[in-house]
Amino acid sequence: MNKLFGMMMPVLAGAAVMAGGCTALTGAGPHKVVVNEGVCANVRFLQLNLNKTNHVVLDNTKHSDAQAGMSITFEKFPVIVKGEVPQGSVIGDQLSTIRLHANPGEQTSVDLVPTFTGTFKATCGTAIKQGSGQQIQQKDIAFQIK
Repeated sequence: MNKLFGMMMPVLAGAAVMAGGCTALTGAGPHKVVVNEGVCANVRFLQLNLNKTNHVVLDNTKHSDAQAGMSITFEKFPVIVKGEVPQGSVIGDQLSTIRLHANPGEQTSVDLVPTFTGTFKATCGTAIKQGSGQQIQQKDIAFQIK
């Protein structure tokens, strides 16, 4: 019996760790959307939850060597900003423009509560160092609010 218990203990401990990890991932808190250099280059579609807080993070902590900064602009989005309004953002009655910027090694975020459903376009910009100047590479990402 002790031998069986000894063999089962690592399995039970692993199951407990997995269960705790799943709870932490699916627990309470806002829906999190992370935008980074890889997402800007490769992803064309992300989702926000209607009438719920969506924690949008512009994560530039891991970046290419030639990168000089990143930004994302949510142009004419039907959202309410919870907390501090990011610098350069314009809050309107029904539609707002939200701008986030992060230098290399930095991270910025905003909490958004969408008020209408639909698909809206955000523009992701990455500044790349070239000689004595910079080139801005822009990509559009569709955000579906549902």
